Amino acid sequence: MDAPLFKWDLSGLQRHRTFEQLRAAARSLLPRAATAGVLIAAYLTLEWVSFIHEHKGLPVTPWNPGLGALFAVLILGGAAYAGVLFAGVLLAEVFVLRTQLAWPVVVLVALIVSAVFATAAVLVRRRLHLDVSLSRVRDVLTLLAAGTTASCISSALLGALLIGTNEMTLDDFAHAAIPLIVGDTIGIAVATPLILRLLHRRDDPTRVSAMNLAMELALYLVIVAIALWLIVGTHSPDHYKFVSLLFLPVVAAAVRYGIDGSCLSLALTQLALVAVLRWYGHDAATFTQFQVVMLVLTMSGLLVGVVVSDRARALSLARAAEDRVREMQAEATRAARMNMVSGMASAIAHEINQPMTAARAFARSVQQLLQNEPIDTSRANSNLSSLVVQIDHAAGVVRRMRDFLRRGRPHFSTLQIAQVLEDALVLANPEASPGKPPSASSSTMICPPFSAIASSSSRSCSTSSTTASRPSARPNVTTAPFLSKPILSKMRRASPSASPTTASAFPPTGRCSSR
Repeated sequence: MDAPLFKWDLSGLQRHRTFEQLRAAARSLLPRAATAGVLIAAYLTLEWVSFIHEHKGLPVTPWNPGLGALFAVLILGGAAYAGVLFAGVLLAEVFVLRTQLAWPVVVLVALIVSAVFATAAVLVRRRLHLDVSLSRVRDVLTLLAAGTTASCISSALLGALLIGTNEMTLDDFAHAAIPLIVGDTIGIAVATPLILRLLHRRDDPTRVSAMNLAMELALYLVIVAIALWLIVGTHSPDHYKFVSLLFLPVVAAAVRYGIDGSCLSLALTQLALVAVLRWYGHDAATFTQFQVVMLVLTMSGLLVGVVVSDRARALSLARAAEDRVREMQAEATRAARMNMVSGMASAIAHEINQPMTAARAFARSVQQLLQNEPIDTSRANSNLSSLVVQIDHAAGVVRRMRDFLRRGRPHFSTLQIAQVLEDALVLANPEASPGKPPSASSSTMICPPFSAIASSSSRSCSTSSTTASRPSARPNVTTAPFLSKPILSKMRRASPSASPTTASAFPPTGRCSSR
């Protein structure tokens, strides 16, 4: 077999492609490594700030903000950040706590803490569907319950590890377990909501201007400083009764600014209290007493804050819904108005057609009168006056429709029923003159509508406010001269509910065919 003319060497190309992949992987890992380094440094700093002393391998501290901060990172980023917590705990045991435990025990301590809290964070986010904005009471209670449960499990496993390795006795663990659990719980209750709100803060209706916030923050700091001085600085035997003063700035901030105010005020209060405790060098028993008070203070402040934020948000949503409803009602009104206008097009044409037809009839009659000899001037003037009246009536219909379209509602005024009926008869006279030929129809079918109209008109006039206020006012209804007595009698028989007023409204004044 002949050798190919060209032989391709792909080894160099493959090596180049592998090198590019490694560079891309390094570029993607560099930001993650930098983020992990920053988180570890922040954890060590918070551990150094809050650390008081170590009790046989367990840190006894009023609160553990480093654990709370990384617990928030675990909730947001998932279990991938468990390695950051593992490295932070390991380095804190060596460089901050100066632990005397053996290296395998230290590694197991870091492994237990990172595994327990990473599992709790994943379960809270995926199974319990925690809203990281903490906008509901359920979210705050879920976070507090998860933090407390994880702290208890972690403390129990750490105690079992230290007891199993003969680093601690059962009495020692009983002495350090409660402060450890409470400190971890307070750290999660204070630092975790603060981090979550800073990273995932939505529109909060409790926001105020920066100037007012700075002034109120300074006032809160003054109140906290005075309360701490009364609690710790006076060395009074009754100094614990002043602990309730710490609730004032925390609850005030929670009521004023909601969950954000409670998180910030709790963080400032915790930092100030830890600083004062370290400054005066109180023992572990004093720490434990303050831990219980701080735990109650933290939970109370968070619950008050989230309730205030929830209600403020509900009020804001209700106002927005009312605005939307008003806008929709306005749109519906405009749409109904346009629909009414389009639906009334035929009625408007009919309303205008009637006076125009009457005006046309009067104009022809005037024209006919002017052609006859001798000219009946008085009748021509009367017809011209009626012609002007019909034209004015058509103009009034157009004007009322224009006003309705402009204002969106009809104009009501006091009307004389007799005048209205006379105007209606004027419109009907040109179409129902005595000279009209008889029509072929059934009086049984055509009489009930006339009778119903008359009965309804009579009841409306008798129950109207105008008639009630003026008993002497009665509608003067007269019929056209083409209704005969047989038709009226049939109308009365077809409408047995007609009142005597209705019956008297149709006296027979003319002759026509009963067909």
